[in-house]
Amino acid sequence: MTYEELQWAVKTLNLLSKSSMDDLKREYRELSLRHHPDRGGDPEEFARINKAYTIVKEYMESFRFIFDEYEFKRQYSFMNHSQSQWLSTEGEEPKK
Repeated sequence: MTYEELQWAVKTLNLLSKSSMDDLKREYRELSLRHHPDRGGDPEEFARINKAYTIVKEYMESFRFIFDEYEFKRQYSFMNHSQSQWLSTEGEEPKK
């Protein structure tokens, strides 16, 4: 897979640059139902959607996660302080 193929697939599936696996599945389901040949959709468009889904899914499933504090805070920046009380400092057990 190339970066250009990934970008094509993301655009084909109407995904945002920051999307989850749930977002991918939701968009795929919506588009595949709308364009399914058994429902009067275009077989070529349906094939494009399936190819795009396969590309993005493969990329997301092979993504390596970073478990450091910086990445965690970047991913969960929407959390307020009261929601993050369970977070621990390095070496300590999480607070409950």
